[in-house]
Order: sequence, then structure tokens, then C-alpha cells
Amino acid sequence: MNSFGASIDSEKAAEFLSMDKRWGFVKHLFTPIGLFIRISVVSLIFYLGFYLSDVSCSLKKLYGVVLISDFTFLFFTVLRTMLIFNQDFTSLAEISSYAPFRIITFDSISEFPIWAKIPLRIINLVEVLYWVVLGLLLSRITLWSYIKSFLFVLKTYVLALTFWIVFLIFVNVVLIN
Repeated sequence: MNSFGASIDSEKAAEFLSMDKRWGFVKHLFTPIGLFIRISVVSLIFYLGFYLSDVSCSLKKLYGVVLISDFTFLFFTVLRTMLIFNQDFTSLAEISSYAPFRIITFDSISEFPIWAKIPLRIINLVEVLYWVVLGLLLSRITLWSYIKSFLFVLKTYVLALTFWIVFLIFVNVVLIN
């Protein structure tokens, strides 16, 4: 608590720790649920893409591809955690905003309008590597060339991600602000 004393007082820190001890397990329940939803949605996006392309592929195989590809996020989360220990942070805000794989740093992102911050936070080097891994694994189950599989990822997953980003921008700009 002393290392973050400049940003919050000890009573507030004790209150946060007490609340985390009581309700911390809830966040651990939502992690696998959120992961299951994300993997299922991406698998269904690919399944719909294959269906519209008249290509036969089982949802089980697609689920496996997306599940294996999701280890990209896990690997970089572990790497980010290890990098955090090599940095000298003075506040919790610095730790939470630390994103070494982001295309634009957090300091410069604050200068952008709200509608530009959302895509800049979502699209990062890890996300692009995720697309590459998805393309590679899809090429193995479809026997397509890597380029054709990667283009399929761009036409399905990245297009759906773009719609999701536009939806988030709409909600933030129109409904919240």
C-alpha cells in the first residue's frame, strides 16, 4: 500500500482490499464465461462465413481453431505481466494503462477524441498476430493457401470486429456522452 500512497490514502486502499476479499471470486467466475462467449462468437462468425461461401466445415473444428488461436492472447498477457515487474510504476493508473503492444502509447492516446480512442485501444499488435494465427490454423483445416485463409479471416472476423468497434463508438458518443 505504501508504494501507491501518493495516489490513494491507506483507508481507501484497505477498503478496496476488503471489498476484493469479499467479492473477488466473482471476477474469476466471469473470466471463463467471457472467454466462452468470445470463442463461441468468433467460431460462429467463421461458420457463417463458410456457410455463405458454400464451404463445408464443422463447427467443432472451427471452435478448436479459435480456442488454439486464443492462446495468443494468453501468451501476451503473461508476457505483459512479466514486463510489468521490470517497470517502475508509481500508481495503479500507470499499471492499468500499461500496454506495451499497443500501436499508439497511452500518453498520446489521451489527445484523441473519444471516437478514435476505441479502435486505437482494440487494434494492437496482439490482435493482428491473432489474425495471423487464425489464418494459419484455418489454412490447415481447409487445405487452402495461407493467403486465402488470411483473406477469409479479414472478410469475416475483422469485418465483424469493425462492426463491433462502430457499435462501441456509437454507444460511447451518442448514448453516454
